Amino acid sequence: MSNAQAANRKTAAMPLSAGQFEIESQVLVRYRAAESSARQMLRAAQQADWDRVSDCEARFRRLSQQPAAAAGIDDRLPADRMSAAAHRERLRAIRRLILIDAEVRRLCDPQAAKLDAMLSI
Repeated sequence: MSNAQAANRKTAAMPLSAGQFEIESQVLVRYRAAESSARQMLRAAQQADWDRVSDCEARFRRLSQQPAAAAGIDDRLPADRMSAAAHRERLRAIRRLILIDAEVRRLCDPQAAKLDAMLSI
């Protein structure tokens, strides 16, 4: 059994304090908001609406750079301080964000190739 699995079993057995539950909830809310913003960017890229992609990207960047510490939230909450279910949800959200990012980049790449071709005249 890995250290992470052992930590998750310990965490699953221990009830969260009210403060821990609140922080965990806020962390997950931030990941959901980031995913929602990334999905908007993907829809814009699928429609080749590059201005909207740029707007969504700026919104996503602001959201991801928003000082969570100012709100008393640590987005880097270690897995051993989260419930097993919350940790799994956070990992799933991260995976979805990576997949969305890859698809947006794939959709944007042809546009970059056209721009490169225009600038190399």
